[in-house]
Amino acid sequence: MTYEELLLYFSIKTLKYSWASFVIKLNLVYIIINKKHLKMEIFNIIVLLISGLLVFTFAGVLRLINPIKNYLKNTGIKLENEVNLLSEARGMSSVMMFGGIIIVSGIFIPKMTIISFAVAILLFLGYAFGRSLSIVLDGKPNKLIIQGVISEFVLGALNVFCLVNALV
Repeated sequence: MTYEELLLYFSIKTLKYSWASFVIKLNLVYIIINKKHLKMEIFNIIVLLISGLLVFTFAGVLRLINPIKNYLKNTGIKLENEVNLLSEARGMSSVMMFGGIIIVSGIFIPKMTIISFAVAILLFLGYAFGRSLSIVLDGKPNKLIIQGVISEFVLGALNVFCLVNALV
């Protein structure tokens, strides 16, 4: 039990029905709720920051700059130096980069928080679903892809949790 919760408990037991005790109890309840709310806000910021920076940096900027090197290093996929394939890779990388910007913007612009969680959920769970379907239909990929699927499910679930808490 926190200090405030103990104080509230003892004030309920000792101060019976006076106006002052009622005000003290309300203030303590307010403090407890605000502390829990603050902890959730910090958790939301951490989830958005990690989600946004990962999407922006690794799936966005680095793949946009050098898709051949980045795909090989982070997924074990060797892309050919073919114009159409590189165009597709860079196109998806720019979507991820802008998605990362939207996700991180939810930290600084309170009205964007819900949208940021929704974009993160779309990106992470969308990729996780597609990769899972590919595992079922196409077979087991390499270890790096499997780690990616797990990370996408975890980050997607964290963003769903934060979104639900933000809406409640």
